[in-house]
This record gives sequence, C-alpha cells and structure tokens, in this order.
Amino acid sequence: MDFLEESKLMLFIVFMMPGFICMKAYNLLYPMQIRDFNQSILDSVTYSCVIYGFNSVFILWVEYLKQSNSFPIFYSIFYFYVIFISPVALAYIWVRLRESALLGKLNIAHPDNSPWDFVFKTRTACWVIITLNDSTKIYGKYGSGSFVSSYPHEPQIYLDECWHPNEEGGFKEKHRASAGIIILSKEIRSVELLKDEDHL
Repeated sequence: MDFLEESKLMLFIVFMMPGFICMKAYNLLYPMQIRDFNQSILDSVTYSCVIYGFNSVFILWVEYLKQSNSFPIFYSIFYFYVIFISPVALAYIWVRLRESALLGKLNIAHPDNSPWDFVFKTRTACWVIITLNDSTKIYGKYGSGSFVSSYPHEPQIYLDECWHPNEEGGFKEKHRASAGIIILSKEIRSVELLKDEDHL
C-alpha cells in the first residue's frame, strides 16, 4: 500500500507539478481569472506536457547517460531543473514573447487584461486628472507612493498627492493637509495622464 501511495505521489509530481508551477509563475506576472478545479487540473497536465516537450532532447540525453554511467547527483539536479526551474523560465519567456511587437503583428492577444493594467504596470510617475461621473475633476500625482489595483480586481487608484488646479486647468500647488486619495472605479468617468519630467 505504501508503494502505491508513493507511486501516486510521484505521478502527481511528474505530471502536475511543472504545469502548476508554470501557471503560478505566469499568474504572478499577469493575473488571470480564477478557474474551476477541473479546468486547472487539465491545464496543469497540458502545460506539463509542453514543458516536457521543450526539454525532450535533454531528457533523452540524460536518460541515456543514466543507462551508460552513474551520475545520481547530476540526475537529481537535472530533474529539479525540469520540474521546478524550467516552468518558471518558460512562463517568463512566453510573457515576453506575447509582449513583443512580432507576436503583436500576428494578432496574438496581449497578456494585459485591460488598458488600466497596461498603463499602470510600469509604475511610471505622472500627473493625473481624474474626471468623476458628476464631472468633478481631481488633480493629483501618481508617484512612488501611489498604487493601483490590477486584474481581476476592480480598478481602483490611490494617489499619494492631491493638488489644487490653476486657472488654466493645470497643477498649482499640493494640498498641504492631504495624505492622498483613493478613488473607486465606479466613480471614474475618465483618467488623463500628463508627463512633466521637470516637476516629477
């Protein structure tokens, strides 16, 4: 019975773990919607097969060496790479490929789930003018202390600095008593981003 339990554990590690790690690594870079358990199992097995496919030449070579020579340490290190390291590397490579202009020309979907994520993921400092549903405008700076939510959460933005507007609709001076402002997506009509490197 112990042998059967150990076999099940090994099957789980071999066929599930690489795909599961790949999915989790990708989710850290680009969060996705939470999938149901059965779909996650199927995706894990599929990604594991892809990972083994990419490493198939090396796997055959290592298995040949195992039959002709004894390298237990090298053998263990190699399969540690296959199961734990290569899924992370392949997830990172796939993300960079999806962001590239080459795949963009092939009409392959960009990994960002919304313009909101695409704009704010770089965390580049900028001036922000937010127009609310009641036409009220909020002036502020999206700086190092600011934060925005990301998919799959509802868009929300925290500006660490609020500013008074001038007569021309620009930025006059910072609110002295303000510690920032949080704005919910349901209140936002539009977000205008302005770049002024001299003042940022």
